[in-house]
Amino acid sequence: MATFTKVCFYCKQQIEASHPLANICSPDCRSRTTRSRAGRPTRPLEPIRGAVTHSRTEEGGRNIAASEPQPCGTGVWCARCCNVLEDATGTRKYCSPACRRAIRRKRRKAAIRRAYVEPVSIAVLRQRDKGQCGICGKPVDFTTQPPSPLAATIDHVIALVRGGEHSYGNTQLAHHRCNTRKGAG
Repeated sequence: MATFTKVCFYCKQQIEASHPLANICSPDCRSRTTRSRAGRPTRPLEPIRGAVTHSRTEEGGRNIAASEPQPCGTGVWCARCCNVLEDATGTRKYCSPACRRAIRRKRRKAAIRRAYVEPVSIAVLRQRDKGQCGICGKPVDFTTQPPSPLAATIDHVIALVRGGEHSYGNTQLAHHRCNTRKGAG
């Protein structure tokens, strides 16, 4: 079996891996990946351009290393890429619309994997629903593609994020406009 010499993503030590995509050396380093759920970055802290570095103490008098970079001012960490971002209101989670879209895509794919029951074909829905939108009852245009408002889409009656399953029993034909307006409600 082939072995690959890799560098651990977190501790930067060289490791011998049996898989070409392996990038974590130990369970201790793997546990660092779950820190993002607690609002902490998933990457090791490295000096960031413009970051304030100073020593501080926590409750109990434990000193935090002076070399540990801290977010500037009211900065927070991006939930996806761990970049420091300035946010005066404290409500932003992502550094850019691209990071926000990537996380939404990832969550939707995970919801589909969890709720997957059977493959659903729009052609079968067209025949079953007689080419009519299940939301407004008007005919659906099969010659156009989304984002055209009258284009055909698959609507989940009970949304995937609400616990619905991806099956013919929970899907219906819908206009792109009607499906978007309905949302996950």
